[in-house]
Amino acid sequence: MTAGVSAYGEVRCGRCSSATRHGDRFCESCGEPIVPVPPPRNGYPRADDAVPQPAVAGEDGTTRYLCAAAQLDPDFGDRSIAEYLVERVRAVPPSPGVDSAAVLREAVAARARRRLRDGVLLLLLLMFAVTSPGSAVLWLIVALVGASITGAGKGISRRTSLVVLAVTVCLFVVLQMGSTLLSFVFLDADAFGQLPATGFTLTATLGLLILTVLAADTFAVSHLVNNRFQRGEFKSDAQDARSELERTVRGLGHGTFRAELNRVAAADEGSAQGRDQADVIVHRGPRPFIGAGLPIDDTVVALPLEPAPDASGRPRVPRGISVNELHQHVADALAQLKAPSSLAPSRRLEGLIVREQVLIPADRLVMNLSRRSWPPVLGDLRRPPAAHLPLGVARQLADAPQEWARYYRCFRIEAWDRDLATSCYFFAGTDQHMLYLEWTHCALLPIRQWYRRIDRPGNVVGDPLIQSLADWVLLPATVARRLRSVFHRFRPIVQRPGEVVPDRYGAAGSLREFAADEDVQSYFQAADTVRYVKIVDAALFRAVGQYLESHGYSVVEFQKVANQTITNNTTTISGGTFKDSAVGSGTNTRTGASGPSKGTA
Repeated sequence: MTAGVSAYGEVRCGRCSSATRHGDRFCESCGEPIVPVPPPRNGYPRADDAVPQPAVAGEDGTTRYLCAAAQLDPDFGDRSIAEYLVERVRAVPPSPGVDSAAVLREAVAARARRRLRDGVLLLLLLMFAVTSPGSAVLWLIVALVGASITGAGKGISRRTSLVVLAVTVCLFVVLQMGSTLLSFVFLDADAFGQLPATGFTLTATLGLLILTVLAADTFAVSHLVNNRFQRGEFKSDAQDARSELERTVRGLGHGTFRAELNRVAAADEGSAQGRDQADVIVHRGPRPFIGAGLPIDDTVVALPLEPAPDASGRPRVPRGISVNELHQHVADALAQLKAPSSLAPSRRLEGLIVREQVLIPADRLVMNLSRRSWPPVLGDLRRPPAAHLPLGVARQLADAPQEWARYYRCFRIEAWDRDLATSCYFFAGTDQHMLYLEWTHCALLPIRQWYRRIDRPGNVVGDPLIQSLADWVLLPATVARRLRSVFHRFRPIVQRPGEVVPDRYGAAGSLREFAADEDVQSYFQAADTVRYVKIVDAALFRAVGQYLESHGYSVVEFQKVANQTITNNTTTISGGTFKDSAVGSGTNTRTGASGPSKGTA
C-alpha cells in the first residue's frame, strides 16, 4: 500500500496512518507493505504528487452504543422489544449498520434484570413497612420531598444532586431520631430497652438489604457500560464474554424470547446476504421509508416528452422510454460518484450504497389478500411478510406500479462512522408522452449524546455509591414505577376469529431510529447532510437529462426545471440546525408545462 507523506515530510502508513521510519518496508503497527513515494519539495507537498489516500473507516460503534442504551434506558429497551419481539408475524424493519439481534438480546436481559431487582426491592420495602410503619411513613415523606426537588429541576447538576441527597438523608435521620425520642418519652424504660434488640435491628437490617440490592444493580450496570462496553472490549454476543458473571447478567430472560430473537437474527443475516434481491418494507402508519430516518426534502417533476429537432430542424423519432432502463442509468450515473475525489469528507461517497426496494403499506397488503395480489409478499397469515423479492419480480413493479406497492431505488450515504446517513428514494413513471419523477431525501440523525457517553467512563452512571444512596433515599417515591416494571406484560394484538389486523404485519420504526437524536450534533454534520442532498440532486438531474437526450427527447424544459429547482433550494445552516432549507420540511414540485411551483409538505 502506498504510504502518505505529510506536509512536514513524515511518512505514514496508508492503512492505519501510523508513522514509519525511513527505509521501512512494512508498517510496524499493522504489517501493511510500505511503497515509498517521492519526497516533497522544500518541505511542502508537490502539486503533482496526488498520492491517493484511501478512506479509513472508523470503528462502527452503532451496535455498541445501542446495546448500552438498552441497559441504561428502560424506555428504549421496552420500545424495541414491543416493536420487534411481541408480534411474531411483524416485518423486521431494517436498521442499517446495526446488529438488531444483539441489541434486542441486551434489551431483553436488561428488562429481566430490572424486573428481578424491582421485585426484590418491593418485597423488602413491604417487609420494612410492616416491621416499622412509622419509619416507613417518614421515609415516604422524605422521598416525596426529594423527588419533587429533583423532578422540578430537569437537567439538575451533579453538585445540586449531591446537596439534595445530603439534605434528604439528614432530614430522614432527624425524623428517625425524633421518632426514637418520642418512643423513649412515651414508653417505659423496659419497653424502650427492647427496641434495639427487635424492631430497630430488623428495620436497620432491611434498610441495609435494600441499599445492598440497589448498589449491586448499579455497580453491575456501571461495570458493563464503563468497562465491558468500551472500544476493543465489547462483545456483541454475551456468550463470547470472558466473565461468567457478565454472561449471566447479559443472558437473563433470553429463554422467554428465544424464537423471536432467532427470527430477528435470521432476518439480519438474510439482509446481509440478499444483495441480489430487492428489499421489501412493509410499514404501518403514513411514513413508508422505515429505517431511513426523517424525510427532509421531496422533489417531484412532471415533464411532457417532446422530440428533439435534428440538424435540419425537423423533430426526430425518439426511442421509447423503459422505466427499468432509466432506473439503471440513474444508478450507474450515481455510481460514478464513488470515484476518489475531494467532493465529500473522508471520501464517504466511495461507500455509496444502492438498494432496490418495494414499499408496501400493511393495511393495503392485508386488503389485497383475497384478490390473489401480486407481488407475492404475504401468502400465509401465520408468517411474517417476505423480507426480499427476486429482482426480476420487483422490477416488474417499476413498469407496472400498484397503488399499494411501489418500486424505488434507494441511494444511501453513511457518514460520521455510520452515525449519520442520508438516503434518496427515486421513483419514475411514464406513458411515453409524459415523464413523472419523484425522489425523497431522508436523514437518519446521529445517536443521542446520552447514549454516546459510555466512551467517557464515569459520566454515564456516575459514582455508583452516590447513585445507590440517591436511589435508596428516593425509593418509596418510585413504588408505582417499579410495580409497573414487575407486573407489565407485553401482549400481542388480539384479533377475533376471521379478523386480520394490519398492525400485526407492518413495522413503524427501526432500532436506529428509536435511538436517533432530535437534531444534528454539530455544524459539520448539518453541512454534510446538505452537501449529500445537493450532490445527489445534481447527479439525478444530470443523469435524467442525459438519458432523455440519448433517447431523442428535448431537454430544454427539463434543464429549466433543474436550474429553477437548484436555484430556489437555497440552504442556510445556523448552529448546526437546518433553517428554512430543502433540508428541513420543503417539498419541491416541478412541471415542465406550467413552470415551477413550490408547495409545502
